[in-house]
Amino acid sequence: MIAAALLLLTGAICAQEEPEFGHSHLGSAFDSGMRTRPWKFERIGNAPFPITTNNAEMQEWYDQGNELLHSFWFEEAERSFRWCLKLEPDSAMAYFGLARCGLNWFTIGGRGPELDRFKEFLAEAVKRKDTVSERERLYIEAWEAAWALNGFTAQREIVKRLNDLVLRYPDDLEAKAQLAFYNINQVEASENERLIAEILAISPMHPGAHHARIHTWDGRDSEQAINSCELYGQAAPGVGHALHMPGHIYSKIGMWHEAAIAMDSATRVELQHMNERLALPFENWNYPHNRDYLSYIQEQLGRPEESIQGILDILNSPLDPETKAEQYPAQTSLVRALVKFERWDQILDPEFMP
Repeated sequence: MIAAALLLLTGAICAQEEPEFGHSHLGSAFDSGMRTRPWKFERIGNAPFPITTNNAEMQEWYDQGNELLHSFWFEEAERSFRWCLKLEPDSAMAYFGLARCGLNWFTIGGRGPELDRFKEFLAEAVKRKDTVSERERLYIEAWEAAWALNGFTAQREIVKRLNDLVLRYPDDLEAKAQLAFYNINQVEASENERLIAEILAISPMHPGAHHARIHTWDGRDSEQAINSCELYGQAAPGVGHALHMPGHIYSKIGMWHEAAIAMDSATRVELQHMNERLALPFENWNYPHNRDYLSYIQEQLGRPEESIQGILDILNSPLDPETKAEQYPAQTSLVRALVKFERWDQILDPEFMP
């Protein structure tokens, strides 16, 4: 009787300690995101980020994650940083890399539950910041300070912190590349151009610098970014977004055929990746974004069938089985194309237009 009771008690304790099915034993922040082993990417650009580690493999995966972040491939970057954490479970910089996958240029100054798990990653990095170099600690503290604030104050804080980091470590190209992005809409474009030129003088094919230059001038004086349109795709031809971004500039200045080539190339790279890795469109926001932009460009080139079919391809893509929600607002794009080509019968057809 006593033995049986002990067995029951032991089983109860074990059951309490084991995480629920599908939940990570590392905590709730790891329940979402890419959870499988990463793979080595080719042709994604060269942007090393030296960190405190004696593990050469760890540094390789960290550099890959950083290079993917420079082209906004956040999902795959997270997979690389998770593997870094597997190699060094107590690494502050691995946690910092994971935090940057969600706490980035798009979300600075924002709030929302979708950022909570990335803030958990940042909190873990903060706990361990005394285990790394001063330079790495300043990165962690910059994110800690900025994401404790809202709106423009957060944006000003990250620019201030990165400026301080650049002044203290003037040879750190990563700090300058990060600053070049957060400077956008915070300083004059010509001032940011000078910073980008400093990076490219040392690393002419730096993917983050060319990416930042395109965003800096996009919609302002777009022709200023023509040189980076040519070089960004050459620097990272294995990344769809690196082929996509030149299309922004080309479309702004009326180079519609070049813009179409850019967006078509980007779409093909994303499709190849999804086919090779068995990924679905709702897991890759860049795929519908590329295809939608290509559809818009095809409208300008007077190609109605290709334009409308491209949007229908997005709408006919499988939905996320958990949310059942459309990942991309393609309905608006369909209306745009149908009005452009005066397809009134299709607009009035309830079977064609939901």
